[in-house]
Amino acid sequence: METMKTTKFVATLWVCEWYGHDNDTWSKTVKEIIGKVWQDMAEKVFWDTGIYVSAWVTDSNMVYSQNWGCPEWWEKVAEISWTRNPEFCKDVEKWKQAVIDVLKLSKDELKQTTSQVEFSDVDMVYIK
Repeated sequence: METMKTTKFVATLWVCEWYGHDNDTWSKTVKEIIGKVWQDMAEKVFWDTGIYVSAWVTDSNMVYSQNWGCPEWWEKVAEISWTRNPEFCKDVEKWKQAVIDVLKLSKDELKQTTSQVEFSDVDMVYIK
């Protein structure tokens, strides 16, 4: 078993365009909406950079002060994450920039004012 040193990202994206909403009901889940946007924006970045940023998208909730507009039962968000596979993308800095580019495009497509991403060093075993 060969362990590789690599990098993981975790990011968050929202669906609602404004604060003070009541988590409107959509015909799709948050992860379906954000997953499709991420897929489309990752394709754009791929054509510019040659790096495709795959992602694992899960439904989640963001909790913040109701005085700042948080809905009573929290804001529906998606958590997006993935681990860089060094066999497919050797340059960690280019991969990080591609992640940031996809996140920025997705944020703008979803009409969000902010987002954030965390990068961390991890050990990975790639099983073939």
